[in-house]
Amino acid sequence: MRIRPLPIAAAIAIAVSGLLLSGCSAPTPARTPSPKPAALSESAADQLTAAAIEDAWVRAALPDDKRPDVELVRLVSLQEWPEAVAQCLRDAGWNATSEDGGVGLVGVTEAQREPSALAQYTCEAQYPVDPKYLSQLTDSQLEYLYVYYTTTLRDCLIDAGYTPSDPPSREKFIESYYRTGAWSPYSEVPVTAVADLDEKCPQVPEGLWG
Repeated sequence: MRIRPLPIAAAIAIAVSGLLLSGCSAPTPARTPSPKPAALSESAADQLTAAAIEDAWVRAALPDDKRPDVELVRLVSLQEWPEAVAQCLRDAGWNATSEDGGVGLVGVTEAQREPSALAQYTCEAQYPVDPKYLSQLTDSQLEYLYVYYTTTLRDCLIDAGYTPSDPPSREKFIESYYRTGAWSPYSEVPVTAVADLDEKCPQVPEGLWG
């Protein structure tokens, strides 16, 4: 069984749709100013966190009368999320692993489906992703991402033996990112190769959120 944080448009699909996140840091893109994330008010941040926790409950697929009151322990980064949730599950007695940006539960039987889902929800609600990662990317962040995609990441994938498709213009990339989906050098990489390749060629550049 495997769980992931709100997807990158859904958690990070709200923020970085289509990316598979890992705990690896990527080189900082060159030739572009530092990105400026959107300024979040306290109320907007609280709403994003509440939406993420609500999504975790929906994914648990349990009756509402079984929803527990959960006290938030701390907000975590996207990179921290898998291990924070996995460790929480291990502390609760489950055999949990963190890998490839997600969390896996090992040896869960059909009889344990409901209690394991409840444990997953509890841990996700205790360690939600910091809302700064959940808000929509600004144009300056998208420009920063575009430069990384078309230089560092594209070159890394070529060196690894892949042939990324030609990128759109910077303007087209920014304009279409949330409308029709983002172009990515990883589009030509087989899904089965992504997990191993992502360590060498991270899909998210360091500093995207400041």
